[in-house]
Order: sequence, then structure tokens, then C-alpha cells
Amino acid sequence: MLAWLIQRTRSTRLDDMVTMLARFIGRIEAKARAELEAWHLERRVNVVEMVGVLHNIARLRRDRPDMHRISLLRSMRSFSKPVG
Repeated sequence: MLAWLIQRTRSTRLDDMVTMLARFIGRIEAKARAELEAWHLERRVNVVEMVGVLHNIARLRRDRPDMHRISLLRSMRSFSKPVG
């Protein structure tokens, strides 16, 4: 009877420890999911901002193609000037 009681107590403690471990792992997993979701959300915002900037640049280039060419020619001339 005493041996059975000791065995039963050990089994109960083991069950309790496994339950606690499962809960602990669940909390870690939930935290990791939340952090990953926040990272994805931040990345989406950054991508949306970059696409907006690229769209604005494309619109400006389409609206003022000559100014862009003049600016490009000026920058090319400054690189082709001999130094010295």
C-alpha cells in the first residue's frame, strides 16, 4: 500500500510538471507569435511607404522628363570634366 501511494504521488507530480511545462511552452509560443506579427506589420508599413515614394518619383519623372534629363546631363558633365 505504501509503495502504491509513493508511486501515485510521483505520477501526480510528473503529471503536474508536464502540465506546467506545456503551459510555459504555450506562453513562449504566444509571445513569439505576437513578436513575429509585429515584425510583419512593421515590414508591411515600410514596404507601403517605399512603394509610395517610388510612385511619387515615377510621377515626378513622368511630369517633368526634361528636368530629369537636364539634371542627369549636368551630373554626367561634372564626372567627365578633367581634374587638374
